[in-house]
Amino acid sequence: MSGSTPKYLRLTLDVQLGERNQHANRINQAADAAIAAATEALEENLLEGSIVNVEQGVEFSYRWIARTSWLGGTAASEEDEL
Repeated sequence: MSGSTPKYLRLTLDVQLGERNQHANRINQAADAAIAAATEALEENLLEGSIVNVEQGVEFSYRWIARTSWLGGTAASEEDEL
């Protein structure tokens, strides 16, 4: 047996590798589903006036920011959004 892996050890390693691959596939499928759901939600909720930077995958809505407290605690007017 010098230099070779015993058959039972190879089978054990193959089973473990197969289980890890299945686990990784489940994680990838869940991630794909989450990305698809998030993308759909973004597409449905994009508002007029949004700036879309496709290269960086960043979506930024002036209308949303105007409704938050980030602008001094008051909502900005339509003119302030631009």
